[in-house]
Amino acid sequence: MPSRMTRRVILSVALAPLAGLAVGCGGADNPKITEAPAFTTPPSQEPAKVPGRKQAYGASKKYQDAMERAANRR
Repeated sequence: MPSRMTRRVILSVALAPLAGLAVGCGGADNPKITEAPAFTTPPSQEPAKVPGRKQAYGASKKYQDAMERAANRR
């Protein structure tokens, strides 16, 4: 008896990927792509304001120099 059950388990494990492949490949060849929404510009183009700072984020000379060094490193 144990050999019959083992054979059934092995057979079901072997056939499961094939069944999944048959079901997965049954879809349409050319699916419809939905239209992207129209681009809307953000309301403010200014850099973000950080509370407690006099300058906007990224306006510091040290920050600008560090970003340029990082960009030129590549």
